[in-house]
Amino acid sequence: MHRTSLTLIFNLTQPDLTPGDGTNETESAEMDDDEQSFTNIFNNPEIQEQPIYSGASINRGQLLCLILAFILKYNISGSGLKDLLDLLNIVAPGCAPTSKYYFDKSFFNLAKQFEIHHYCIICSQYIGKLFTPCCSDGNVDERVNTNEGYYFLVMPLRQQLKELFKNTTFYKFLNDNKTNMGMGDIYSGSMYTSKLKTFVDTLDNISLSFNIDGASVFKSSNYSIWPIICTVNELPSTIRGKYAILHSLWFGSKPEMPTLLRPFVKELQDLFTEGFSWHDNTGHKHNTKVAPGVCICDAPARAMVQEIKQFNGRYGCGFCLHMGEIVPKGKGFTRVYPHSTEYPQLRTHDQTTNQASAAIQSDTDVNGVKGPSQLLLLPNFDIIKHFVPEYMHSVCLGVTKQFVCIWCDSKNSALPFYLQPKVIQQIDSSLLTIHPPHEVKRCPRSLSERHFWKASEWRAFLLFYSPILLKTVLPLLYYNHWLLLVFSIYTLLQDHIQKADLLHASSCLTRFVVEVQELYGKCYVYYNVYCLTHLSNAVDMWGPLWANSSFL
Repeated sequence: MHRTSLTLIFNLTQPDLTPGDGTNETESAEMDDDEQSFTNIFNNPEIQEQPIYSGASINRGQLLCLILAFILKYNISGSGLKDLLDLLNIVAPGCAPTSKYYFDKSFFNLAKQFEIHHYCIICSQYIGKLFTPCCSDGNVDERVNTNEGYYFLVMPLRQQLKELFKNTTFYKFLNDNKTNMGMGDIYSGSMYTSKLKTFVDTLDNISLSFNIDGASVFKSSNYSIWPIICTVNELPSTIRGKYAILHSLWFGSKPEMPTLLRPFVKELQDLFTEGFSWHDNTGHKHNTKVAPGVCICDAPARAMVQEIKQFNGRYGCGFCLHMGEIVPKGKGFTRVYPHSTEYPQLRTHDQTTNQASAAIQSDTDVNGVKGPSQLLLLPNFDIIKHFVPEYMHSVCLGVTKQFVCIWCDSKNSALPFYLQPKVIQQIDSSLLTIHPPHEVKRCPRSLSERHFWKASEWRAFLLFYSPILLKTVLPLLYYNHWLLLVFSIYTLLQDHIQKADLLHASSCLTRFVVEVQELYGKCYVYYNVYCLTHLSNAVDMWGPLWANSSFL
């Protein structure tokens, strides 16, 4: 098993930091200011954000993380790391620690904040910080469990939040925003108003939205990293990402969600009821409590967290009781979610809780519910309404990418919406002449490179480029259909959305989904397409799409 990442971090958490690779005790005792700054870098945002040299595009914290990623990817030895650090410091003196000893020390203060949480090597059930045998296998002990990497890392919220609240800049941003909280952003949502507003109106109380998602690490294996990342909703939206909090980090194959979520849920339970105490710079004591906000996941992760069947299974929608339909596609079959004149019943918290209990008793799913989610234990949390169809994945990487690929696929060459190679070249030429304003971070790339586009590139294509570029190349019927999506998503991304606009966007999205079946065929009404019918309701509950997306 490839456990390099966890093993490295596990080693960094151990207190045996002794000088090596040419660093002697005298040198370590006489650490200069630059080296000292590296040892505290992950506890000091100001040091992290210093550019590695004047005018550089990356800062010191980012460089250290890039070095660590390089080590993990190429399995660099200690001597190889020393040579790499020497090379970097020749190119840009002082940009990196001068030795492996100082490099390890840079991460030590960060790594020692991690807790090791074990899970069973056999059944994957949660064990805890202290290892005790779970299944009856005499060959499994703590050493074997640890060496094989059957653990995940937790950075407790309580300590991280204490450090944030002691940061005067953070606290000022928080208080100023809570004082001037308007009706835009997440605060305009009915769920925030009904579930969180009264709670956070109490001085110093906050709510946390949290993101759970997996990211592949190695192309040649199924190993991935699954972090749980929290953001403070009461901060201004422009700086939430800057103060994001990493709670858990799982490395390996797909996690058992009850195992991964257990420490997170337990800590949020405590923070909601008891809170945590901290002192400001005047010595005044405060007590802050924390409420869970919206859970942000893509569709596969959402199904795992909710303990509901994935979208390719019967009753695979986490928001309603649409059972889906199996239709022929190519040489096989696929599950689609065609629109019906009779709207499927929306799921509810109480109904899902009852179905979870029934699923356990019957040992089979009930309307797609496989069992109780760990998040049912969270206080003030609705297992259905505290989730949204996250638009970065469902719209940008989902629907937008899906239709562009349909238009460009030579298998569709006989169909009226097909874009011939010469038309794609024409679009490419136009794309490459576009110089977007600074708000659009990436310059457009050609459609020929669409398989490498990032989510932000698909977003820009949908909202800014496609209405112009497709006007003369798509048949009018298909172009007008596409504009329904463009208009609706643009509307749902506005800072302030009037009720009438919300209803209009909802109507346009429903029409878009209905016409997908009419114009392209039932086999293209994939789950991401159907999920568009739930977007407006999510905006009504939790504010504009951008306020609850994976775009940090």
